[in-house]
Amino acid sequence: MQIPNGSLAYDSVTMALKAGYRHIDSAANYKNEPSVGQAIKDFGLPRDEVFVPPNSNRSLGNHTMKP
Repeated sequence: MQIPNGSLAYDSVTMALKAGYRHIDSAANYKNEPSVGQAIKDFGLPRDEVFVPPNSNRSLGNHTMKP
C-alpha cells in the first residue's frame, strides 16, 4: 500500500514497527522517504534490525540508510 509523505506515513511505520514488522518498503516513487526514515530513527531499533528493500532509495530524508 502506498502512503503519502507526512504524519500518515510516519504513524504507519511506527505502528508497523510496534507490531513487530521489520521489513519497510519505501520505494523512491512513493515520495515518503523523509517520514519513513524519521519514524525508523525515532523508534530506536538498531539499524540492522530493520530491512528496507534495495529497490528503495538508500537515503530516507536526512537519515542515510546503511546497507
